[in-house]
Amino acid sequence: MKKSVTILIGLLYFSFLHAQEVDFLFKHLSIEDGLSESTVHAIYQDSYGFMWFGTDAGLNKFDGYEFTLYQHDPLNANSLVSNFIVSVFEDSYGYFWVGSGYDGLNRIDRKKETIFTYTHHSDSSASLSSNYVRDIFEDSKNTLWIATAGGGISIYNREKDNFKQIRHDSSDATSLPSNYISTIVEDKTGNIWMSSTEGFIISFNSIDSTFKTIDVYKGYRGDLFNTTFCQLYVDSNNDIWFCTELGLFQYKQANQAMKHYKEGPGLDDLNSNNVSSILEYQKDIYLIATDHGGLNILNTKTGRIDKYLHNKFDDNSLSNNQLYTIYRSSDSIIWIGSFMGGMNYFDKKSYKFAQLQNLLKGKDKVNCCGSVSGIVEDKNGNIWLGYDGNGIEIFDPVKNKIVKRYNTTTTKEIGTDIITSLYADSKEDIWIGTYLDGMYKFNWQTESFTHFINNPRDTLSIHGNNIW
Repeated sequence: MKKSVTILIGLLYFSFLHAQEVDFLFKHLSIEDGLSESTVHAIYQDSYGFMWFGTDAGLNKFDGYEFTLYQHDPLNANSLVSNFIVSVFEDSYGYFWVGSGYDGLNRIDRKKETIFTYTHHSDSSASLSSNYVRDIFEDSKNTLWIATAGGGISIYNREKDNFKQIRHDSSDATSLPSNYISTIVEDKTGNIWMSSTEGFIISFNSIDSTFKTIDVYKGYRGDLFNTTFCQLYVDSNNDIWFCTELGLFQYKQANQAMKHYKEGPGLDDLNSNNVSSILEYQKDIYLIATDHGGLNILNTKTGRIDKYLHNKFDDNSLSNNQLYTIYRSSDSIIWIGSFMGGMNYFDKKSYKFAQLQNLLKGKDKVNCCGSVSGIVEDKNGNIWLGYDGNGIEIFDPVKNKIVKRYNTTTTKEIGTDIITSLYADSKEDIWIGTYLDGMYKFNWQTESFTHFINNPRDTLSIHGNNIW
């Protein structure tokens, strides 16, 4: 099978052209499954493929099957500084950095199995600027930035193993405008952007080390001054998205225009102003995590926002509507962490095969007999089913129906109905193994099959006609 079906944690697939028609089949990981705590603040995938989850009760490493827990031990200096984990990051040197919400920063050397702690010291300008770590980020020049609450920014000096502190200076209009920095990102042109809980989007000029400020909360100061949610996100258009407790703001760098998405009853409104995280799933489609408003799906072309909420009568709905963070791993899995609801996940293939399983139960839709001997996904996202006695059927998960059948009754292109295996190669060609009829290769241009059979007189032919 070209793409293996991998169940990890936090997955999500959407057929967005028909989003309102899709029933999301969420699965969950909770304390009962080994997660140390049900509130997840941070999600990260390391270079080895392991998933890491920062919680109120330590750092969890997940290998796809089991959890390994890292916690603070007051009797062990080689342990985490705190169990309240809000940020996790692996740098380009292979070091693993873990940020605590209250107690400082850890650097983990996994080769040496050592954990080093950095904390703020008021008598040292080279120490961490604050113990209230909010974000850890490495830019394209391998500079490591630490965002803190109350201490501005700390930039790590690898040679000296200490920090440069950058703080607000009331006498300098070009200095960092706030000491309460929540996230740091880099845009497509190499510019550094930061968000502040005081409602600022901040850009950094690396040439003269000055800062430029966009006051997003201007005009809202009477409603809210300091917020909890204030994540920044850069999309494929180089637009900057700002998640806040006043809704979602989109800043278009091309024309410096600001668009505000907020809570309301309309189809183009959010379910909640408390926006905690955003992710661009595909062009023009954004997944928006909200606190008390579930998952909101924004289509920027149409302006429509679909909402997905917890349903206590549906085991496959969201665990709750208080969502904190969204993350996409390298295998295109989407992970969703929540407050007191653990992890939610939904897989592209899990969704398709669940659709398929339901479809196979409907005798009016599928003319299947015999057991399924092979399943593979083609380049169009359709599922090919090989049967031990009924040839091949192709299932379209968007249309939710079988769109093509190949068997000896409906077509002469395949000489047998006994299919033993299906395979999609690296060139996206589909290969079919049969019992006693050799092998077939599907030609995408002609939508026909090439037949390979054993010829005893030809040493270059396949060795036998039973292909498993």
